[in-house]
Amino acid sequence: MESLGLVFLGLIALSSLVQGLFLLGLGWGGLRLMRRIQELQGRVEDELKPALASVSRITRNVSEVSEIASAQAQRVEALVEHTLARVDETKEQMREALSIPRGGLVEVAHERHPFPAGQVIAPHRLANRSITWSICGTGFAGARGP
Repeated sequence: MESLGLVFLGLIALSSLVQGLFLLGLGWGGLRLMRRIQELQGRVEDELKPALASVSRITRNVSEVSEIASAQAQRVEALVEHTLARVDETKEQMREALSIPRGGLVEVAHERHPFPAGQVIAPHRLANRSITWSICGTGFAGARGP
């Protein structure tokens, strides 16, 4: 029985030795894998650094273009607002000018630009229902009065 115990003890020692050799092989394979991964990481970093720098530069350029476009949009918006205000102002002035009775308008015209006797500025309604102003009276067809 003692010999059977020694056989089992030998088998346990042999399996421990095999297990130890297996672990040494696994550790050596792990070291090789770690070195290869580090080499790959170094190559990837070397290849990606220029690309990352380029992406960073592109991002800065896009940011600058965005700021410029925003400033231009604000300028255009301000210009449109100013133009609309001027159009409204002109519309109000035209509404006021057209609301003056005909006699008053002729008097205003004579005060600003006196014409020779017999010539006045009078409104005429066109086919499209808009109003135009022209000089009426003697010599209207392009000739001056006497």
